[in-house]
Amino acid sequence: MTGRSAFSPLPLDAPLPAGGFKTLVLLSHPRHIAAARRVEGALVVSTDWMVWQDLARADCPAVFIDQFLLDDFRPPADVYVRYGNWCRDLPPDLAEIAATFNRELEILLFGVDRLSHALESLCRRYPVERIVLLDARTEYGLLDDESKQIVVRDAARRHGAVFENQLDSPSRDDPYFPDELGYGRAPKTPPRFRSLIIRLACAIAEGITCLATARTVHRVLLFLNPMMEQGLIAHNRPGDTPVLIVGRSPKTPAFVLKCLRRGVRLGGLRAARSTALEIARVDAAITELRSRWRAVPPADVTDAVRRHYVENSVLGRGRLHAALAEFAALCLLLRRNRIVKVVVGDATNPTARLLSLAARREGAEVDELLNGMFVHDYVSDTRCAVEGQRPGVDRMLTWGRQQELWLRAIGSPLPCVRVGYPGLDPISVRGDHRPYGLPPVGSGNVLLLPIVPAGGNLRAIKSQAYPAIVAVARMLAGLGYGRIRLKLHPGYSPNYYHRLNAEFGLGLEIVEAGLVPDHLSWADLVIGPVDSGALVETLAFGRPYFALAPRPHSLVMDCIGPLCVYSDAEALGADLAAGRAPDREAILDHFCGGGWPGAASETFWRRTGASAEAED
Repeated sequence: MTGRSAFSPLPLDAPLPAGGFKTLVLLSHPRHIAAARRVEGALVVSTDWMVWQDLARADCPAVFIDQFLLDDFRPPADVYVRYGNWCRDLPPDLAEIAATFNRELEILLFGVDRLSHALESLCRRYPVERIVLLDARTEYGLLDDESKQIVVRDAARRHGAVFENQLDSPSRDDPYFPDELGYGRAPKTPPRFRSLIIRLACAIAEGITCLATARTVHRVLLFLNPMMEQGLIAHNRPGDTPVLIVGRSPKTPAFVLKCLRRGVRLGGLRAARSTALEIARVDAAITELRSRWRAVPPADVTDAVRRHYVENSVLGRGRLHAALAEFAALCLLLRRNRIVKVVVGDATNPTARLLSLAARREGAEVDELLNGMFVHDYVSDTRCAVEGQRPGVDRMLTWGRQQELWLRAIGSPLPCVRVGYPGLDPISVRGDHRPYGLPPVGSGNVLLLPIVPAGGNLRAIKSQAYPAIVAVARMLAGLGYGRIRLKLHPGYSPNYYHRLNAEFGLGLEIVEAGLVPDHLSWADLVIGPVDSGALVETLAFGRPYFALAPRPHSLVMDCIGPLCVYSDAEALGADLAAGRAPDREAILDHFCGGGWPGAASETFWRRTGASAEAED
């Protein structure tokens, strides 16, 4: 190993600094450290894991904000639903469209709740009289300057402390930070010439495939991940016409020819302008909402940040009008293509929400076939009957017994039809079909995925991913593994992980390109999070997958069946050393139903198509 390998990460349960600190200084970035250290007698509170590590090595009295979530931060299962309550102050039809912004509100407000809870715990532990704000970052940098002040000022007020604003906010996409997704931003538009070429290619692809499928009747719009769509269009039956949105699909001649051979239609979105009457109605609803908010103070700090975000990032930027226009365009797409069924992969996705609403408006059925792993105890309005409201979809198409147990655990009333996971079909074809099992201990290539928990893992602490990578990499090195590749997910900043690699001397190869299946031919075993679809994809390809979930977490253990979930690198290393591989057959059968691989796509059409057969 190279680099500063003598250092080990300071764990979250490390002893807290003793002493009667009366001043807290909040920061998020290395550029704040010098200013923080100039505040005499202060306890530095980092909202970034790596900065905390640096402060600890420099013998600066410091804590990490996540340390104050370990003991008693237990958000309720319906917390995400509560974040969307603001929509009730809009007319019902507009409220449904406004709910498309709830994904980013969930991320923002969950960060606010965590920050507020941690500050409360801090102020109870130390005799705080003054709080200095240099910065306080939450996930994806969604917390803007005003919101940071709202949260920290509220904590100071509740404990009779002076709030001192010295805010020095780095850019939300500063390359230092570990996440870089663009929630709350306008989508990037390609250069004008490239945009013209794309529109022309879309028009040609749409025209050719629509002409070829002009006489078909049972048209099913698929809004799924590319691997599922690939499997489903390869196995559709006569009488069923898969429809893909052309802007989301490849426009290559080879793909268009494949669509023609398989009877696939590519449908294009047409811009649909709102009428003056519709615009006036939305404007009136916004005016009424603002009037209500002026009349009634925010219920708490979370509500105050929610109102601020909605006002500045949704209403003030015309995004509600834009969502209404997108909804109209989706209705037009379904009407023009005479869609009878829509299948979405994640009904909480903003576009999928609008698509589901459009389907109901146009009289089409809405099924959900989950894009990934769902193993956590949290409630969503799209799958559950929240406050007596109808769920956002009509039916769940489940992979297998695991998802059915999960739906029961969260109280979903939706009927289920088991079809398997079509995303495995193209993956299983690519596998080299060598005997399943582990190579000799210490030999072979290891593919490591960041142990970053999914958003539904409400109790999890995301910063646990970094010490988990260090612990797993060192465990593997101790067993003799010399080739370890860390594959980053889109939206993760490579700079942060390169810094982690160098700081702790891990010797990892870090890659961003491709999907996980693109790396499975190289890998001999995979270690990753429990809530990633890579788990079943890896097993279907023929490689062992070891699932890791550091505690605390919100796993519904009763629904994961034969899957062994490791909470630390030590237990995982013991099984590697003993040559114990996960039970591939049992896990895939539990999660993805029987008959894999190659059967899910056929089962999908057999059980949901024009001539649907009863489930076995």
